[in-house]
This record gives sequence, C-alpha cells and structure tokens, in this order.
Amino acid sequence: MPLALQSTDDVAFMISVSGGGENSIEQLAYQISERLVCEGVPRDQAELAEQWGPQAATGTTYEQYVEAMEVLLPIPGMDKYVGTEMADEEEWQPWPPEIDAYFDPVTVLAETRIPVLAIFGDLDRNIDPIQGAAAYERALAAAGNPDYHVEIIPGIGHTMQRQETGCIGEPGGATSERYEQLLEEWATKLAAGL
Repeated sequence: MPLALQSTDDVAFMISVSGGGENSIEQLAYQISERLVCEGVPRDQAELAEQWGPQAATGTTYEQYVEAMEVLLPIPGMDKYVGTEMADEEEWQPWPPEIDAYFDPVTVLAETRIPVLAIFGDLDRNIDPIQGAAAYERALAAAGNPDYHVEIIPGIGHTMQRQETGCIGEPGGATSERYEQLLEEWATKLAAGL
C-alpha cells in the first residue's frame, strides 16, 4: 500500500490490516523467530533469529555474514531458513540494496496525510503487531496526519480471526467483531465526509 501511495496522488484513504511497520527483511526475521517458538524452540534462542537474521541477509561484508550465521546455524530448526552450512567466501555475495526487501513502508507513512486506519491483531506471528502499530503511530503523527486511527485487537491473529496462539497453521475462529466494527465505523465516517 505505501508503494501505491508513493506512485499516485489519487488515493483517498488507506485501510491497513496487519500491515508491516518495517522492511521485509526485519518482518521475515520476526516471522521466523515466531515460527521457531511455535515449533517449541525456547524463546531466548528464537529471538536470536530475529536479532541476527537481518545481519545474515544484509551484511555488506563476508565477515558480517559469518558472524550472523555462526549464531543462527546452531538454533534448532533454523536450517529450514538458512540452510545447514554457510556459503563459502568465493560464492557469497551481499544482497543488492535496491531490491524491494529493503523498502521501509514507514518512510512513506511519515509523509501520508490522507485518512488511515491501521488494524493489528496482538497474536499476529507474521508481522510484529506491537512494532507495527508503534511505527504507524509515530510515522502518521510525524506527518501531521489529522485523521488516523491505529488499533491492536486482543486475541486476534494475522487474518483478524480469533486464535489461541496465533501460530501459523492454527485454524482461525470467527472474524473479530471489533475488526468488523472498526471497518464499518471508518467507512461510515469517510462516507459522511464526502
């Protein structure tokens, strides 16, 4: 959505549901960490994946890559995400900085003055809802946006359905009533302003 906002002035409002508040590399590191926790890896070990994963992906030197991989490889289950061994120096190349994975949506939000509704579920394990909500809040306030609302709904996963753990693969329950209420209130308010 922020990419669309960046490319046109014809967007009247934005409703973001479980939208990331950081670049894709950071989001993926959070997601991997949360998946590991759901698979039974102790949280302190899983958090190492979130801490060191971005450096393995974005390190600009082979030494930075090796430093991160030495932490990541021993984490149980991490081999699904980084492989079983590190690349040889001759084969390793840094990620090119112009790829989409480096795009930070918050940079666009910090210039967004159209009405924005941002909704997060507190059990979201795909994107960090606490970080995301705080990033949206800070960016929209910095933009001087006069019309935004950011909310984290308790007991809700990534797809706005009731869940027990939010773990990926857990069947979702009913769609959150608060989510539906927010959408209806927002649409009514926008229609009244037209």
